[in-house]
Amino acid sequence: MDPLGVLEAVVALAIYPGGVFLAGLVVFAGRLARAPRWHTPRPRELAALITIDLAVAGAPLPASPAGTLPPTAGTAPDLVVAALLVAASVVLVAPRRWDSRRLLSAAGATTAAALAVIATASLALTTITAHPGGEVAAVRAIAALAVLVAAPLLCGSPAGPQPGRRAALTGMALLGLSLLVPAGLAGWAAVAGAAAAGGATVAYVVVVSSTHALLARMQTLLSAACGALGAAAIVVVLVAGRA
Repeated sequence: MDPLGVLEAVVALAIYPGGVFLAGLVVFAGRLARAPRWHTPRPRELAALITIDLAVAGAPLPASPAGTLPPTAGTAPDLVVAALLVAASVVLVAPRRWDSRRLLSAAGATTAAALAVIATASLALTTITAHPGGEVAAVRAIAALAVLVAAPLLCGSPAGPQPGRRAALTGMALLGLSLLVPAGLAGWAAVAGAAAAGGATVAYVVVVSSTHALLARMQTLLSAACGALGAAAIVVVLVAGRA
């Protein structure tokens, strides 16, 4: 066992980018959106809070301890693992009925993320964000946008008192936005990058909370946009492969 690797994993889960950092974003966004006070988390919501924390702990944010794993041994943050954890949290908190629009949204976001793996030939989140090339940057941007568009449809409205739902939405947004943060930031640049990602996440959750009624009426349009983004990622990779 690698003691340093274990310590870094604990910090990532308990403090940053998961744990305290994620909880602070969730609470701050709720306050700004003037959301109702949380009720005591039910077992399903508690499970969702745990799974989304596990997912966000691997986010490729600046100065994240997960970004240095494995120092000598272990497993780097994996996109497939993060996606499965996000899916588990969404299933736990989302409205019970899954219609074709939500399925299309999930398929579009998943496709865009999968194309990022194909474009970089890696499952490691740190490798995906650090990979050079304009086509990879384009696929990352498409994947991030697809996640942000799909999140309100998949998680449901965060305007109510459900802590698990708001945490799942916040975690999805943070993971999506982390794909846009430049890799290799250090010092104050890393602090600024993390602050920018956190601030953008809070702003996103506040906007979704404030416009949830409008978003509910736009589900068809949003699901179509997710499908189009998934198709766009495929086109970018195919064009880049032929160049």
